[in-house]
Order: sequence, then C-alpha cells, then structure tokens
Amino acid sequence: MNIHEITYGTASNGERVVIVPLSNSHLRVRLHEKDYRDLEDLGAGLPWKLVQGQIVVRNNNKNLNVARLIVDAGKGIKVWFADRDTTNLRKSNLIKTPGNGLHRTRDQLEDAAFAKFKRQRTASEYGNRTPPSFSGR
Repeated sequence: MNIHEITYGTASNGERVVIVPLSNSHLRVRLHEKDYRDLEDLGAGLPWKLVQGQIVVRNNNKNLNVARLIVDAGKGIKVWFADRDTTNLRKSNLIKTPGNGLHRTRDQLEDAAFAKFKRQRTASEYGNRTPPSFSGR
C-alpha cells in the first residue's frame, strides 16, 4: 500500500471514515468521510501536514488548523481532543471550549477559483472599462 494514498473504510460503529496521510510525517489522520467531503468543498484539500503537533492545511498562504475547520471553531474557542490524539479528527473526539482562538478559521479559507478573481488587475487588463468591484463571496 502506498503511504500517500487516502484510504476509505468503515469504523467499528459502522460510520464511514477516511484515513488521510500527512505530507511531512508517517502519521495518518482519521476522520468521518462526510467531514472530509465538507473540507474539500470548503477548499481545504490536500496536502495536510503536521505543524507543532497540529494537523494543518495550507490555504491562502496560511496554515489552517483542520480540527478547527471541522467543528467551525470561532473567535475565543479552543478545540480539545478527548483522547489527546491530534490525528483523531472524528467529531466525537473534538471538544469546543472557551479559549484563545483569534478568529473563525473558516473565515481564513479562500477558494482557489475565487482567489484568481480577487487579485488586483491592472488598467490594461480592462482596456478603457472600469474594473468590476468584488464585495466578497
């Protein structure tokens, strides 16, 4: 088996799970298949890596904490791991508590398709037309 391939399976309780390899470690992450699909839809695709004991995804030139994305942790919220295993990203293992979260992590995500339109264009790209304005997503 290739250590860099995603594995799909069923947990002992019957839930569909995904095992995701980390790009910079031999460790692998376990999470519910639905949560994995939701992260992909948000633009938090692979590769994932281990940084200072946390699982992160690179997006918009930032490392974003995957556990915070899964539970949609906002400002002032910390995510704890019930079994103290940071590679177990099943929702039953993630606990939100008051803490030191500086922002809502999902607000830091940027869809790659959206990013190319967001960049500043030069006047020559628009000819004599006025550039359209973007108000966000």
